[in-house]
Amino acid sequence: MLVTYNRLNVTAASLASSIAAVGFTVMPFVDADQVGQEIIIPRNRLDDAAMKYDNLVIEIGGSEIPELYNDLVSLEVELDEELAGMFRMSITLFLNSDGSWNYLDDDRLTIWQQVVITLG
Repeated sequence: MLVTYNRLNVTAASLASSIAAVGFTVMPFVDADQVGQEIIIPRNRLDDAAMKYDNLVIEIGGSEIPELYNDLVSLEVELDEELAGMFRMSITLFLNSDGSWNYLDDDRLTIWQQVVITLG
């Protein structure tokens, strides 16, 4: 997971402490030469799931999609006081036996759905 934040809102130490408190490993900070600074949280390669999600909740259109967590490869959340919040989510896609794709053909993942991401 990649977290981008605005230094005017929160300090790097307090953000890292909050992330570590919920069980994620915080890697060294990287300045991306943009508004905000990134903290990289590597995915857990020891679990069968693509990404550890014990303290992560993703709601799309008002409800969770439980099977999404097992296919989650990466998640980036950008928060800024002056800009709109945004996220990037990468998930594993599979072709089903009937020729449909597991998420591309899923009506729950259509454009303009409200997404709420909670960590902790």
